[in-house]
Amino acid sequence: MAPMTAVPVMSGCGAQGQRRHPAARQRRRLGAAASDGRVHPRSAALEVIQRDGLKAWKQQIGDHRRSLAETAMGRIKGLFGKRLQARSWERQVNECYLCVAAMNRMTGLGMPVSQVVHR
Repeated sequence: MAPMTAVPVMSGCGAQGQRRHPAARQRRRLGAAASDGRVHPRSAALEVIQRDGLKAWKQQIGDHRRSLAETAMGRIKGLFGKRLQARSWERQVNECYLCVAAMNRMTGLGMPVSQVVHR
């Protein structure tokens, strides 16, 4: 009987990139530094987080706006699908505008209408 080998099961686009570029999976060595003395952006971010705190770092880089954008894209992809149907760039742009306009219309229809009550 042949010995069984463990093959990692990977899914999604990240897995495809790892298969194409296996070096991307390798971790950085402890104490590794750029040869010209530069600081890696990730290391600089970690230093700021450690010094100022996570909340302050998120405000500094605008993490809330990123989160809102990801939420909006998740809603659009959930309603209209994860792929565009059009093939040409111009039509893809138009398709995106139509999806956003439809999403805005649906959001507007679901919003309550408020009126001031005079006493």
